[in-house]
Amino acid sequence: MVKAAFFDIDGTLLSYYTHRLTSATIDTLQAMRRKGIKLFIASGRPTILFPQMPVAFDGFITMNGGNVYVPGQVLHSQPINRDDASAWFNYAEREGICTMCFSDNDMYINFVDEEALGLKNGLDIPMPPVMDVRRMAERNNYQIIGIMPPSRDAEVQSFMPHCRLPRWHDSFTDIVCADNSKASGMDVLCRHFGIDMADTIAFGDGGNDIEMLDHSGIAVVMGNAKPRVKEHADFITLTVEEDGITHAAKELGIVD
Repeated sequence: MVKAAFFDIDGTLLSYYTHRLTSATIDTLQAMRRKGIKLFIASGRPTILFPQMPVAFDGFITMNGGNVYVPGQVLHSQPINRDDASAWFNYAEREGICTMCFSDNDMYINFVDEEALGLKNGLDIPMPPVMDVRRMAERNNYQIIGIMPPSRDAEVQSFMPHCRLPRWHDSFTDIVCADNSKASGMDVLCRHFGIDMADTIAFGDGGNDIEMLDHSGIAVVMGNAKPRVKEHADFITLTVEEDGITHAAKELGIVD
């Protein structure tokens, strides 16, 4: 019996084209709430980049597990190791890598290039204010976005031993504390609400959703996901534009 549902945002709840929830998705989420199912966001985004949702959620996994909270209470908060962060900022400055960072309540970028503009427009987010990397290194950084090709990932991992790189896009990667993930955030929320992991369902489409999908009782992968993500599905649904969440919920008997 499903007691908790976890949802990625981009490409799962929101279309990359409209950046909105479909009316069918809203109806399905509301139907889940009426059945007593807890609804949770599980995203790489920080809270300040959450779109306004027309449905209430019971808890939030932000920045790939760096910060987990329920309304009015932080349950988990763990920024990136300071030495690892400093090593990254030195590397980014030396190599000229555009870097976006998320701290507790704000975000910033070291410079703006065409790829940064593409990321901003693709996710429909505001451009962060520009900040020198030396000032970035002084802050608690929960997530770093390195705008770089996959060929750099192994090198970066070698000098950031306390971090991992859950890449979900060819043009950039997330960098987070090794202990943080959407799966670890699921554990935090399920403990808080007394829910067994076997009674969960997760919906995702990206590479940073794989751990969450593998950890959940039922893994639903959106039809717009890449093949490597679909390999982790218990159920492959329609695309986000085709109301994939609604289709899966009905086919799996979660809602009528």
